[in-house]
Parts: sequence; structure tokens; C-alpha cells
Amino acid sequence: MRNVTVEPVWLPGEDKFTYRRQLANDEKEFVLVDANTGGAAAAFDHSRLAGGLGKATGKSYDARKLPFNRVALVNGGAEFTAEGKPWRCSLSDYVCAAAAKDPEEIVSPDGKWVAFTRNHNLYVRSVADRHEVALTSDGEEYYAYAAYAGGNNVVTDRRSNRKMPPLVLWSPDSKRLLTCRTDERNVGSMYLIQSIPDQPWPEGGPRRPLVHSYKYALPGDENVPRMELISFDVESRKRTNLRVPLLVQHGPDHQSMAGSLFAGHRAFWSEDSTTAFAAEMTRDQKSLRFWSANAATGEAKLLAEDHAATYVEYAVPALVLAKSKQFLWWSERSGWGHLYLYDLDGKLVRPVTSGPWVVRSIVGVDEARGQVFISASGREPGRDPWLQSVYRVQLETGVVTAVSPEKADHLVPGAAPGEFAISRLSPSRNFFVDTYSGIGDSPVSVLRNRDGKVVREIERADVSAYAALKAPAPVSFIVKARDGKTDVYGTLHLPSNFDPKKKYPVLDSDYPGPQTIKAPKRYQAGSLEQATAELGFVVFQVDGLGQPWRSKEYHDYAYANMGDTGGLEDHVAALKQLAKEYPYLDLDRVGIFGHSGGGFASARAMLLYPDFYKVAVSSAGNHDQLGYLYSWGEKYQGPVSGRNYDNQDTTLIAKNLKGKLLLAYGDMDDNVNPTLSIRLIDALIKANRDFDVLVMPNRNHSFSTDPYFNRRRWDYLVKHLLGAEPPVGFELKAVMPTPE
Repeated sequence: MRNVTVEPVWLPGEDKFTYRRQLANDEKEFVLVDANTGGAAAAFDHSRLAGGLGKATGKSYDARKLPFNRVALVNGGAEFTAEGKPWRCSLSDYVCAAAAKDPEEIVSPDGKWVAFTRNHNLYVRSVADRHEVALTSDGEEYYAYAAYAGGNNVVTDRRSNRKMPPLVLWSPDSKRLLTCRTDERNVGSMYLIQSIPDQPWPEGGPRRPLVHSYKYALPGDENVPRMELISFDVESRKRTNLRVPLLVQHGPDHQSMAGSLFAGHRAFWSEDSTTAFAAEMTRDQKSLRFWSANAATGEAKLLAEDHAATYVEYAVPALVLAKSKQFLWWSERSGWGHLYLYDLDGKLVRPVTSGPWVVRSIVGVDEARGQVFISASGREPGRDPWLQSVYRVQLETGVVTAVSPEKADHLVPGAAPGEFAISRLSPSRNFFVDTYSGIGDSPVSVLRNRDGKVVREIERADVSAYAALKAPAPVSFIVKARDGKTDVYGTLHLPSNFDPKKKYPVLDSDYPGPQTIKAPKRYQAGSLEQATAELGFVVFQVDGLGQPWRSKEYHDYAYANMGDTGGLEDHVAALKQLAKEYPYLDLDRVGIFGHSGGGFASARAMLLYPDFYKVAVSSAGNHDQLGYLYSWGEKYQGPVSGRNYDNQDTTLIAKNLKGKLLLAYGDMDDNVNPTLSIRLIDALIKANRDFDVLVMPNRNHSFSTDPYFNRRRWDYLVKHLLGAEPPVGFELKAVMPTPE
């Protein structure tokens, strides 16, 4: 598909933006849109830019296949990233020059300083004379400055020699650095045995496997990664320890739990560069506090806090309103996720939004008019409660105005303050770019004014190639949860040659969350579910009790109840209801598949409902949260106390297996350690059960996209659920997407 979405790059301070338009044959062009007039034209002379870039690199470029997908027009030039480095091409003479950029460095806003780390310490270097200044000298391994730590991708990063920038935030005036020191010294280690090293064994030499060790805290561990927040004055080299309580990082974040504080906008600077703000979550995640800290003195002030008997979400980062000296705080204290306005002394001014619906993100704020733009779901009656729409809200009165009226899912994500280059809201706050679709309606991207009126249709996605395959759109359904009263929502994927008079085996495609949902809300094309349905199945997805972005009560159903795996009982109840309406569903042939949390759910489904689920392919499953990230288990299952994790330990019900089960794992999975699959294998052996295993050597957690694994998954389902023999030696080919 082409032009599925439009990503505007706004010109600084102007209501104009560029975007990439995809053309046929992998060609593309860059368009400049003037929001005030609704007009559009080529963003630059593509042929001249291709020539200028080619002259600078010594390579030849096709004007319709330029090697980048985003471009910013700044001060008479085009800025983009190509060939692994940033470039600027003058739009007067099309002379292009590369800006030297080291992926392990972060440049200050004024371009005068560069921050980097060496030997676990933090340095800055003057761009003008390359003079280096060591801001710290006592860093050490596992107690390092500005370092990524505590993550679940550590070995993968190490093996790929991935270069990571330091964890620092420059103040807007470039005079200070906000950073952290993360302590992992006493955190326990996990291990991976690499049977096939990345580098070949020496010819004729020994064939010893490699052992990889990495820090990884588990539920119940005494020691978990902890963080200190620090401010540095670059000129004076003065260090200030901010008196915010030690931040216990939580996740999971697939780069680093330490990184989530910065990347997730949980720590940030004030516009005047005098104050740092940070959100602090307690280890049990039952309390969340928002702090301000004086960057010069370290004095901290508690501004807002939330508590819950289960867990507190920090789904929408706090946003400071510099002119009014206030901030917006997202909370589920009412039972629904809403915004509250506080002053910078920590006094609640007023609730901004309220009611039985959920604010999903802050799109942007117009302080001059006293308004906030939000995306939210569940506010419009008669709609799927997960469909997002855009609203304009008056901060003073709380009056809410819908500005994206279509009954669809509207993609208008929020952006951190100042990052207009990735925001869909214009710098003046008078316009925004909205991409919307339904699961059966292809995406449309439009430019709207602040009242929601369409100024220009920007792109209508070209789905003709997919439409030619004549795959039917997913069938949406609403049924009751296990309680017989709560609506749950899902979809059915049917094969292209679907015949309603036939009976079809059913496949449950499951991912239980509870941090996200599974059933699609937007247009689907070429999904794994549809591809699998084409083999002769009806593929089923549903979100049961315990999923996010509805009421707090709905989400809390998952708490201390991880063994339910995202409402698995609701899956069974939903299929039984659907079979009465759709007689083509053969409930004597029900299978399930899933990866990661879905691997956990699919194996568990076979053991909890052995007479209902007959076949499962379970890959990379976290089959016992006591062996997974501490922050995950302790958030959703609770702090370890006695045997309170038994109700989710799949090994304890291994004896229940009746059907056909394929367990798959990657032996270099540093997210979900292979130990968890091997423990389940051991339990099944002790229970004298028959099952199958597929080990993917040298694969990490992402092996679910591996062509060989996908073929084996399909073969298993076709043979054991469809009752057919799969083709021998069929080979799937990986098609790599165009790099961004």
C-alpha cells in the first residue's frame, strides 16, 4: 500500500509542512503544503537535489528515489539524513554538505558543545576547538553515568555493536546537562549460551559455545536498577545532585529501562533552563510522583502524586505550560484516564476533562487561547470504545469540542513540547494533519483547521494492489465477556475463497497485554492474521477483560491475575457466542498462536482449556513472570509474597496437555530468556506429555518475523488443525522494507 499515512514536517514557526508522497515503482516525491491557502507544490527541485547530493557523495541518485523519507526546510535549505549522516542542501544553488555526526554523541541546541561518554564517565567537547572536559571521573562498570542500563535488549545491542548516545538532556539555553547515574552493581545476572558464535570458529580449533552475561532483575529480587538524577553546569563544571528520590526504573523498554526516563518524556527541562522535571514511580508501581528540581541547588518540590491499590499508569506524560506557570497531569483517580490542571506550586487548579471516556494523548497546547488538543477514545456513544478521535478542550471551562467527526480511528499522536517537526499540530495551533481509517475503510489523510474543517485532502491511500487480491475485510463483532454483561470487541479474518456454507477451523491470534490491545481498529492489509486465514482458517482476535484504555476497573481485572492471560476465558466465551451467529465456525477445531506474551497465552490456553483448544504454536513465551523482568511481574502480578505467582506459572498445569503443542524459542533471546521455555519443556517431560520444540539458533526475541519460523508455524497449523499435508520444502522469502 502507498500513502497509508502522512507525516508532516512543519517549517519552523510557519503553517507549512513537507511530507513524502509515495508513487508507483518505489518512487517518491516530497511535497510542500501551505495550510493557510490549502495549496501544495513540490518541496524543491528533485533533480537538482539529486545532482547536488550525488556530487557530494560521489554516487548517482534517481530524482524519484532519493535516499531519505523525511526532509525539513530550514533557513533556505533542505535538511535530511542519508547515507547514515545528516545533510543540508542549499535550495539556492543545491550545494550539499554533510554534517559530521557521531551516533554516540549529542550536540547542544546552540551547536557549541557535544556530550559523550568514555569509560563510564560523562564528557563534553567544544565544537570550536575540540577541547574536552570531563564532567565526572568516578564512573565504573554497572555504576556509570549517562548509560543505558537494566534493559532487555542488552546482548542484542552488544552483539550488533550498536552505538548508543549518552542519556543526557541539554537545557534549551545549552548551559546545562540533565543526566543520570544508574546503579546495577548488585543486580543479579542472566545468561545466554551461544552455541554458534557470530564469528566462525578457528579452523581445526575447539567448538566451545560462548556465554553471555547481562544484568536482569527478576520479581522479588532485593536489588533492582536504581537511578540518580544529576545536573551539570557545563562552563563551571559544577555538579548538582537533584534531590528527587532515587528513581527505580520500570518498563519493559526494549532499549533500556534507564532510557525510558528520557525517551518517554518522563524527565525534561523548563523553557527557561532553570528547572528539571521528573516523574518518579515506586518499585511496586502503586505510587507515582511528579517533581520539579532547581538545577542549580538541587532543591526538589513535589508537584503531584497518584496512588492505587493495584498500579498507577503514566500513560500521558506531564506537560508544563510555561506562560501560565501550570502543568497538565494525566490520572485515573476518577476511574477513567483524564487531565488535571495544576500550578507549579503543586496546587490542583481544576480537572480539565471528566466522564466515562479516556484521554489517550496530548496532541498539543494553545496557551494563548487557553486550549489543549487531545486524542481520546470512548467518548462517542455507539462506537468501539478504543476508536480514537481528536478534541479541542477549553482549559478554563472544560468544554470539549470534537474536531475529527468521522466514525473511524484517528491517528494524531502527541509530541513533546518544541518537537513540532514530528507533531501533527501546526506551530500556530491553527491546523493539524489527521489520518483516519476503519478496519474496512482505507486510510485518508487530511489537513484540518482548529475547528475540524477539512482544508485539504492530502492523500487517499492507494490500496489497489492489495484490493486486487480480493481479501475480505475483517468482520467486526461485539459479544459479552464471561460476566454476561460487559461488551468485548474483536474481529474475524476470512479467507479470500470463503464459503459461508462450509465449516472452517478457528485460529485465535492472541497477545494478552495487559499494556496494549490486540484486535485491530485501523485498516488491515497483509497482516499475519489475513495471511494465515488464506490457508483455510478463520482467524479470531478479541480483547477481553484486563486490557487498557477503557476504565481503570476494566484494566485492573488483570492485576494479580496474569494467569488469565488477557481475558482468555473471554476468548472462549466469545467464540461460543459467535458460533451461534456464524455457523461456519467449527468449534471442534480451535487452535491458537502467539509470540512473547502471546506465546505465554497460547501455551496456557492449551492447558487451561484442553478440551477447547486443540493445537497451539507458542513462541518466545514468558511462561512464568518470576523469570521475567521484575518491573513487568511486580506491576501486573504484584510484589512477590509467598506463592502469589502460582496462578500464572504455566509449568504447574503442564499435566493438562491433550492436544498438539509446538514450543519455539530463540537461543539468544535477551528479552524473554530461553530458560522460561526450557522450564515448561521440563515440566511437560515430567508429566509424560507429547509435544514439539523448535529452537532458532542465534535468534533474539524478534524471530517471529523469521521466514523459516513462519513457514514452520503455518505447517504445524495446517497439518494438525486443518488436517492437510503442507508442501514439502516450501521456502518463504524475506522482503525487507525500504529503510526510513
